[in-house]
Amino acid sequence: MKMNKHIARIVGWLFITGTVAGVLSVILTQPILQSPDVLGQASAQANRMLLGALMVLVMGYLAMSTLSETTSALGFGLRILPIGLGMGIFQSPNNSAIMGSAPRERLGVVSGMLAISRTLGQTSGIAGFGAVWAGRVFAKTVEVYPGGVTTAPVSAQVTGLQETFYTMIVMITIGMILGIWAYVVDRRAQAHRLLAVQR
Repeated sequence: MKMNKHIARIVGWLFITGTVAGVLSVILTQPILQSPDVLGQASAQANRMLLGALMVLVMGYLAMSTLSETTSALGFGLRILPIGLGMGIFQSPNNSAIMGSAPRERLGVVSGMLAISRTLGQTSGIAGFGAVWAGRVFAKTVEVYPGGVTTAPVSAQVTGLQETFYTMIVMITIGMILGIWAYVVDRRAQAHRLLAVQR
């Protein structure tokens, strides 16, 4: 009963945090959405926005890796907020970059592949990181629990969760490094093309 109340409080805080974030995003983005110049600049700087979103995600997962057994619902909500923000910033320029690179006659196929890859990434990501978490919990306790990993001691579950977030941070950082490298290569190619035109 006590656990159910605790879960209800967490869900309540998440709902409140999500509602407040949604209202604030509408208020703060309204001037941006009414300015076509800002939107044009944002779409022209898609690479920078993607890298910025990855940095925000790394900060969010670093914050989530500090979760402990005594973390309050408010603390959890504040830690997960940058993750939602980073994912929100990432989605639009990522979709725009992919769809913008496709020929007009292939837009339907590319759109379908984008949806499939996103769904596949979400489902395999949940399964993969769930396995990492369960493996780390079992490694900490060196026991097999008949009721599954969720019946392990809370301290072991929290430690496994922290290590899972570290794994996510490493993977996102690798993606960010590859993104920076691609950005530098693209800028150099643009500079060479500009020089060739000027000659």
